[in-house]
Amino acid sequence: MPQVIPLFSLHWVMGIHDYWMYTGDLGTVAELLPGVRQVLDFFGRRLNDDGTVGEMPGWMFADWCPQWPPAAGGAMGCPPGAERGRSALVSLMTVETLDRAAELAAAAGEEAAPFAGRAQALREAAHGVFYDESRGLYRDTPD
Repeated sequence: MPQVIPLFSLHWVMGIHDYWMYTGDLGTVAELLPGVRQVLDFFGRRLNDDGTVGEMPGWMFADWCPQWPPAAGGAMGCPPGAERGRSALVSLMTVETLDRAAELAAAAGEEAAPFAGRAQALREAAHGVFYDESRGLYRDTPD
């Protein structure tokens, strides 16, 4: 049974960053950067009008969290709002991945600014959509 789990591709990018931090192997980083770009471009093509990460194809699995039962007809392990493209976790995880990708690109001698700029734009959008000023907390979903 095919399973498409978009958030696992973000884990893959962050795993490359971890690998580099532990080994210093920039040759492998440079070899994998085209794939890193493809993953982050995939997420970038799915932004909502408000600049946050929108709906994604596949299973938006993040964790086997008992507080995240399947929404009406949805799948287990999905944070609130993820299946509708309205999840703070998905947007903020993408910000973190873009930040790590910028570090990878810079270390490999490539242009880091596109990743860093996209990270900052998404960070600001997510803050504007998901942050609840009155409570001083980020909401799982603005809905």
